[in-house]
Amino acid sequence: MKNNKTMQRVMSFVMILGILSSCGRYNYLSSKVSNATAQYQKDDVKELTEYVVVHHGSDVFRLMDAKIENDHLTGTRGEVNDFQENVYASALNGSSADLLIEEAKSFLDKIQEQTHVYLDKSYEIDSENIAIGLNDIDESKSLFKTKDGVAVFLSVLMVIGIVILAVIAGFAILLLIACNCPHVYTFDGESYHFTNTLFTGATAPNLERNDYKILTDYRPESSIYEMYIKNEENERHYTNVLELLVVNHTKNIQVIPGQDGEVHAVSDMKSPTSITNEKGGDLSPLAAYHDEQGYLFDSESDENMVNTYLTFDKPTDVANAKVILNLKNTEWAGVVYKTFASMMGDRYEGWVENNHKRSTEEAIAGMKKAGVPLVLSIKKNGEWVDVETINLVGEANYTSIAVPIVEELISGTDIEIRLQAGFKFWDLDYVGMDFTPNEELKVNIIKPSLANGEISYLSSLENDDDVYMEHLNTGDSTHLIFEGLMADTEKRTIIIHSKGYYISQDKYAGKTYWRDLMKLKAPGGLSLLSKTMYSVYLNEYTLQTNE
Repeated sequence: MKNNKTMQRVMSFVMILGILSSCGRYNYLSSKVSNATAQYQKDDVKELTEYVVVHHGSDVFRLMDAKIENDHLTGTRGEVNDFQENVYASALNGSSADLLIEEAKSFLDKIQEQTHVYLDKSYEIDSENIAIGLNDIDESKSLFKTKDGVAVFLSVLMVIGIVILAVIAGFAILLLIACNCPHVYTFDGESYHFTNTLFTGATAPNLERNDYKILTDYRPESSIYEMYIKNEENERHYTNVLELLVVNHTKNIQVIPGQDGEVHAVSDMKSPTSITNEKGGDLSPLAAYHDEQGYLFDSESDENMVNTYLTFDKPTDVANAKVILNLKNTEWAGVVYKTFASMMGDRYEGWVENNHKRSTEEAIAGMKKAGVPLVLSIKKNGEWVDVETINLVGEANYTSIAVPIVEELISGTDIEIRLQAGFKFWDLDYVGMDFTPNEELKVNIIKPSLANGEISYLSSLENDDDVYMEHLNTGDSTHLIFEGLMADTEKRTIIIHSKGYYISQDKYAGKTYWRDLMKLKAPGGLSLLSKTMYSVYLNEYTLQTNE
């Protein structure tokens, strides 16, 4: 949740260091690394581990029988252990250890807690009997144990007993959550900003779909809009349509698209009278304000999925009801996917090819069953009725989506809404409702006037057909210019409409754990796997840092 510092710390290192590599290896991180002050060193080195190493310029040695005496670190010179040194060095730079799953437990057992102290090379030190003043230590770094295990971040596959008890629904669906997709960089007049991704989750030809996202209008006085579309991942991108929907309107309204591309005028947003998790916990500080610090669907739940409940006052006229969501996906979802993919081993590529043969209907149904999308439901006559399944929107930026609610679905004295999603797959910044009638909005469709990549892609992007803008290699990009945007109005909203799909080129090696994988198939299983993994990170491998 937003104010959970432990979670934020874990997620920061998930994002920055990449807990899971695409090769199915296991990464680890030193648990206690910081520049120490003199006073802190005195307190810190009192927590000496049994394995102490002194770094004195190019001279590195183990300090045997290390202890603290009279504000000095003392001991005798010994030989360093190559294995422990490699663990420590790898922990500092976040690199990978080539381990088979069967070796994981023995690997953990071999790792020792370590204390490393660093001295300036000009410091004079006796060659045999070592006595180092605590105030002369420039820096100290440590690898600590917490509870029964070394406090290092390892792949959840290290904890095989936990992973194989987790549940994953329909394997074809997991491919959808590896959401890198085409990246959009928009121009502000001086530089380009990474602002959006396109058709996130459309990871196969049978999943090609339309996508609508609001773009920042950096230069409202300009009639030109520029951007780059880039392939920055190990993927192949196929873009069928790319155009701008430009709506000029008054300042008193917001224009927000639905998933079908219809634009909605919003002028009187109503916040929920209550928003709670399954245990009745108040979520309004997280999801009732536009502050871009949202609710991560990480509440305790009696089901595999995570449910969020909202209540709105019911006005007299509900003919134009629409729910407004401002949300994005989380990077954690990709970590969950990579764990599963690693368990597929060298069968991963063939598995992907087989899943490309599934029908769109099968894929979407399985995706919903697994807990990948966010499902919005309304309570009618005491029963929950699904209204819309929200496709993945990517993690680059928050995206606003309007979901119309037909009048026939609204009953009772209040309006009750449920949002259901997989554990930590979505980040909900804001949810509200608007009941004002849609204004007559004119939508101007602007085709690109320039689309230069390796070739000109203007004709490829113009129509919904079998001709695509192809970015087949990492680093491929296309520069696009759109001209003719009206600039002399009170306000305008720019929406990028794209259609296409992409295919991941990631490969995995090693044994396929079919027996374990077959145990993982169950409704809501992907969400449950996410819960289990996150519990492991928080409870077993918590990060110790100097603050």
